[in-house]
Amino acid sequence: MPPEQATGRVEDVDERSDVYALGAILYALLTGQVPYVKPGDHISARTVLGMVIQGPPRPIREIDPQAPAELVAVCEKAMARDQKNRYPSSLELAEDLQAWIDGRVVKAFESGAAAEFKKWLVRNRALAVSITATMAFLVLGLLAVVVVQRSANDKLS
Repeated sequence: MPPEQATGRVEDVDERSDVYALGAILYALLTGQVPYVKPGDHISARTVLGMVIQGPPRPIREIDPQAPAELVAVCEKAMARDQKNRYPSSLELAEDLQAWIDGRVVKAFESGAAAEFKKWLVRNRALAVSITATMAFLVLGLLAVVVVQRSANDKLS
């Protein structure tokens, strides 16, 4: 249950509230435990409700430092306390998850040309190595031509 619903602000409940719930499911998948409740604890729904109102659940990194950073960022964005900081829709959340699956840039984690290029390199390693080798060969070839040309010019002088 998102904070706006837990505090009784039902007029604020919208699609972003569902995004929070999907984030809670992702949290459980990443940590092996539901938000706010430690494994083996048996606490009442009222206690959990109070915990939701008080603040965010325990950070994923504390529970599982090995969790993929990009998925942690997606989960944190989906479960943002302020609705304005969440994904506007479950579709946008799904797009970031699909980007992670495809090895593309996850917008909740990083964005920009450098991030896109880095992800492209990882996805297309063989092509990147081929292009780099070709460029190195061309540069070396150009240097060889310059050396030979300079040597020929020196002999003419």
